[in-house]
Order: sequence, then structure tokens, then C-alpha cells
Amino acid sequence: MLRASLLGEMSSMKHAVWVATCLYLVVFDASAVQIKYVSPARASPLVQAALQGNDAVLDAYAERNPYPVLKAFAAATAARARYDLVASETKAAECYGLAKSSQPAEMNTLMACGELHVGNALLAGRFKDWTIEAAHARRDLYPLLPKVAGVELRDAALESPDAAAFAQWPAPTYDRSKTGGILKATGPALSGFTGLISVKARANGVELTLLVDTGTQMTVLSREDAKRVNARQSSETVMEVAPSQVAKSVAVKAALLGSLNLGAFRVGDANIGVWDQPFSVLGMDILRQLPGPLRLSRQALAFGGPTLPSTCTGRIALHSELGARPAQIFLTGTVDGIAKEFMVDTGNNGGVTRRALPGEAPGKSIDVMSVAGPTEVKSSITSQSVGLGHTAMTEQVRVVTGDMAADYILGAGVLSAERTLWLSFDDQRGCVLPTEAAE
Repeated sequence: MLRASLLGEMSSMKHAVWVATCLYLVVFDASAVQIKYVSPARASPLVQAALQGNDAVLDAYAERNPYPVLKAFAAATAARARYDLVASETKAAECYGLAKSSQPAEMNTLMACGELHVGNALLAGRFKDWTIEAAHARRDLYPLLPKVAGVELRDAALESPDAAAFAQWPAPTYDRSKTGGILKATGPALSGFTGLISVKARANGVELTLLVDTGTQMTVLSREDAKRVNARQSSETVMEVAPSQVAKSVAVKAALLGSLNLGAFRVGDANIGVWDQPFSVLGMDILRQLPGPLRLSRQALAFGGPTLPSTCTGRIALHSELGARPAQIFLTGTVDGIAKEFMVDTGNNGGVTRRALPGEAPGKSIDVMSVAGPTEVKSSITSQSVGLGHTAMTEQVRVVTGDMAADYILGAGVLSAERTLWLSFDDQRGCVLPTEAAE
């Protein structure tokens, strides 16, 4: 049955445009030429599995699909869901090459594979490769897009600064000669960040405080910190970050650090971001590179050392747009015995938060703290049985009416009761356990 559905999908792809237009519209000059951004159609089952980080379904596609380009795409997205960017990049390059060499070139698959190829470079913090690959993809794809009078079609995921902007920027390197370390938690960078966890690091030899934020894909310094540590700053925008659905997006500019030390762990030539916010964050680009497993508690960020406990059974996966803007880590668990996925966002000071169900009407206004500051939402509290990759416990769950980044969010507040968040990307498992299990 799976094979038949894949054949049907491939057949439809050959005779229909696998593109959704009008994601948004910008009129940029007096000539009234409109720019419309296009992207691979999200209704495709294969693209849906890729966006949701469903590596089991993607592995099945890769194994059973008879079409090499779709096999490569499925394998590349399955590897990305496991945060294996090296394997993902190998298959993404294969996918792109196959799509480009087909006669005629497959515009739809070329777009999807191009976005994936470019997104992997961005996730890996390789700004030079990101801009070069994006330029190549635009050159190959844009001539194939439909021609519409008065309209210029572009792919937002492939838009990047000119490659010359990062021509002299090296790719990051990681010193893994040390097997582990413990970074003790320090006071928050801002008084309003109560409940969030920060650690000390050294950037270009200068100490600074970083808020540990698993919900941010990139490490970002405040403008003041970047100046203080003598980071090489660029005027080029890497991405726009909207910390909450109702918050105004914040431009993240590119920056280069000669060195970033987290205890004994060292990153050389870290390609990071800078923003006009009064604090700095340690994002998943570098957290992912630390020796596993990671253990985050009120007391410390620890990495390496003990093996993951056998009782830690939650699965972790990377959910991302193909172009990697945005990308978030999710952990499987349960709510009242029903399987759910929780976005792991330690830049949120809440505990467990969920979107209100139809008929629920939370009415109390509260300020929820995010990395951009407080956001007012309507909410209420309810007691529910929640399993976070471990034995279920009764949690005070915040129910929110309105837009959320995910249906269920696991924030830093869940660590307040002497509990530790475990994440092992090598094992693809994670959970929240009593803190003594991490020691």
C-alpha cells in the first residue's frame, strides 16, 4: 500500500506543479512589479513527513520508493530529523544532482532538494557554504519558474546575502578532545528572566553570560556582548526570529567568533548571530555539538560523562522547514496516557504548556517570558498526567488560547522541581528525570 501511494505521488509530481505560491507578497518599487515567494507544496505526504521530522516514515520512503531522486530526498530528510547533518548533506547533494540532471530538469524536486541542501549548511553554521549553495540553487531554479507578467517568483528559503559577504569566513571547528564538562548555572542576564538557565562562557577569551535556549537554532550575542568580545560583525541578516507568534520579529545579523569556550569544549571560528536584544543565547547549533548526553538542570549544564539511563525512553527529533528557518527540537511523551510531541524550549520560563482545545476558554491574562521579553496571552492552569520521556507525573499544565509555536511546549519551568532534562542526539532519546539521576 505504501509503495502504491508513492508511485501515485511521483506520477502526480510529473504532471503538476509541486509548488504552493503566495506565501506572502512584497511590492518593492514604483514599477509595481510584485515579488511572490514560492515553496514546495506542504500537502505532499513526503514533504509533511520531512517537516514533522518523522524519520520512520521517511526511512520507509527511502527504502521502498523506486525513484532515485525521491529516495535520496527521503534519506536526506530522515537523517536531518535525527540531527545527523553530515549524512543529510550527502543525500541532499545526491538529491539535488539527480533533480538537476533529469531531462527536463524537475523544477519541483529541484526546489525541495535545493532548500534542503541550503538549509543543512545554515543548520551547521557554515555561512560561506550557505550563501554559495543558495546562489547556485537560485541560478539553477529561477529560470525554470513560471513567467507571469508583473510578477517575479522567488523561493524565500534560497534568498541569502551575496556569497562575497562571507568569502573569507571559515567554517566552524570543534575540539572534542575532552569527554565532558559541567557549566554551573549563573544568575540570569536580566532580572525578568527568572526561571531561565544561564551559564558562563568565554568568547575570544572574554567571559560572558549565555542563556541556554534549546528553542533557538543559532547562538546569538547581544550587540553589546559582540562588541565587548571583539566579534567580527556583518551587516548581513541571517534570519528573522519571532520568539512568539505575536511578537515582532527580530533581525539576526551574522557574526564570527575566533573562539568560544564552554568549559573544556572549544569552538573555533564560530559562525553565530548578533541581535539588538540586551542578552545573549546559547542555541542548538553549539549545544548539538557538545559531547552527549546533555543534562540541563537548575544547577548546571552538563555534557558527556554518564550514559543515558535506560528509563529515558522519549524520542527526540528535529522538526524544520527544508530551508531550516525555523528548526526546533521535539521530544515524545504523553498527556493523560495519549502520545504527544513537546517542543523543547528552555528559552521559555513556563513548565508544560499546551494549546487550548475547542471549547476550552482560558480567560486570565498573563505575561509569558520568552527571549524577546514578556508576551501577554490568555491562559488557565489544569492538572494533567504528563510523561516527559519517563514515568508520567501530575503536572500543572498551562492552557493557552491563541497562537503557539507548537501544540505542546516543554519549557525551563519544568526543571524547577529538582528535575533534569536529558538529551542524547546520538541515541535519539531524551527525557526529564529526577536530578539525582544526572549526578
